[in-house]
Amino acid sequence: MSMFEKYVREIPARQGLPDNLVLRRAVVGDAFSIAGIVVEREGGDINPIIKRLEDSLKRDEGEFLLLVAQVGDEPVGFGRACYFRPPENSPSYMAPEGWYLLGLIVSPRYRRRGIARLLTEERIRWLKEKTDKIYYFVNKKNRVSIELHEAFGFEEITRDFVFPNALEERGRGILFRLDIKD
Repeated sequence: MSMFEKYVREIPARQGLPDNLVLRRAVVGDAFSIAGIVVEREGGDINPIIKRLEDSLKRDEGEFLLLVAQVGDEPVGFGRACYFRPPENSPSYMAPEGWYLLGLIVSPRYRRRGIARLLTEERIRWLKEKTDKIYYFVNKKNRVSIELHEAFGFEEITRDFVFPNALEERGRGILFRLDIKD
């Protein structure tokens, strides 16, 4: 099983957005459901993921956004945005300081229906009030995510970077930037 949605140039027709889809800011009580979506895609132990999510939601100081896409009572996807400051004495190839889109995952049965696009639009809208440029990085094998973000105007700036706890090895990812012009 692949971690990323299978790349298909011609997207098969699927239903559009579910009628009862709601996007909302996550609360601590969502940690279990969001962690379940992560484990569904990546595997692993759910408990450390729940703990990290709960800690992030409890200490939110305006530099973190976690949106949940919910259909009825069921969370079916999420997307994060946060401010990143490189650790002190970081190497020159560390990802730059700034606002990032991170962690966009939609449950498999709801993919290719526009939910990821909607989560991305809303995170960009939220960040427009905070910055004039947004960063995003991705594993270079994730063509679906790359095309989604390129459609918003994100442009590749480097493949020679690292990001703590996500892309620790240079050359595995692509760093993009969106310059926001009003």
